[in-house]
Amino acid sequence: MYNIEEIHKDHIQWKRKLDFYRDEISFFFKELNKVFDKDKENLQRMEFIDEYEAILEKKQEQLESIYQQINDVEKSIAEGESSITLQKVHHQLSLDLHKFHRAYLKMKQGFKMFAAHNH
Repeated sequence: MYNIEEIHKDHIQWKRKLDFYRDEISFFFKELNKVFDKDKENLQRMEFIDEYEAILEKKQEQLESIYQQINDVEKSIAEGESSITLQKVHHQLSLDLHKFHRAYLKMKQGFKMFAAHNH
């Protein structure tokens, strides 16, 4: 069981983590541009760049969705919504964030390998 203060503290931590991911995704886009600028004629490399752009855009969308859900819960807290409802939503958000984190780390590992081989 979570109380409102714990939920709010979690949200602050989660938003910080999501802000870090935002910054990192921006960095990855810059790295993709460097790879693109290095060898625009390599069609196979261009396919990988396109794939990673799509993956990064999807991660951004997922990240923004979670961020918005956190903001929605914070609004519900301010409006005095039922503690039981908030706990259920908080638990689901925690699961969603954990799932996002695992998939993000897997993507990041693959991206780093790609970038290292193409610099």
